[in-house]
Amino acid sequence: MPAVALVFHGPMNYPATKNLRNALCAYGGCLPIQTQGGAIFDKVFLMMASDGGSIEEAVTLYNLIETLPAEVVAVNMGQIASAGILPFLGAGERWASNHSYFHFHNLSWTYNPAQVVHRIQMADHVNIIDKERALYRAILHENSALTDADFETLKLLDQPLVWDASTAKDKGIIQEIGCPDIPQGTPFFNVDY
Repeated sequence: MPAVALVFHGPMNYPATKNLRNALCAYGGCLPIQTQGGAIFDKVFLMMASDGGSIEEAVTLYNLIETLPAEVVAVNMGQIASAGILPFLGAGERWASNHSYFHFHNLSWTYNPAQVVHRIQMADHVNIIDKERALYRAILHENSALTDADFETLKLLDQPLVWDASTAKDKGIIQEIGCPDIPQGTPFFNVDY
C-alpha cells in the first residue's frame, strides 16, 4: 500500500494542532482518500519541526499517533522542542536529520492577556503543570532509553537541555540519523495552519 508524507512546521497550539490532527486522521486512518483517487495510505512520514506549545495538545497528538492504524515514521526536520517532543515520540519509527536538535526544559503556564488570578486558581494551575510534567516524563521514559538516574543526573525537565541528533540517538529518542528512504511517488502535503 502507498505512503504519504505530511510536512508540519508549527507550534503545539490550536489551530495548528487541529489541522495536524485532521491531516493525521485523514491520511493515517487507512481509509480511502477521495481526493487521492481512493488511495489508502498505510504509512505516514511525519516530517516535523516544532518549537513546542501546549502540553495538553501535545499529549493528545501523542495518543492519536500511537493509535492510528497506519504506521507513522517521524522525522525531525530541524528543531523539536518542549511539547513538540511528545507527538514525535508517538511514532513507532523516529529519525532526526543530520542538522537538527531536540530542546528540553521545565514547564510553565502562560497567562494571556494579563489577568487577575486568585490563589486557588494558581494552585490549580500548579497541579496541572505537575500532572503534565509527570505525563511528559512517563512518555519519555516509555519511548526512550532514559532511566530514572538519567532524569536525575541530567536534570531533565528541570534545566534546559539541547541535544543534537547523536545524543538523541544515544538516549533512544530516535533510532536513526538522516532521512528515511521515502518511496518514489509518495505525495507530500504541507499541513498549514
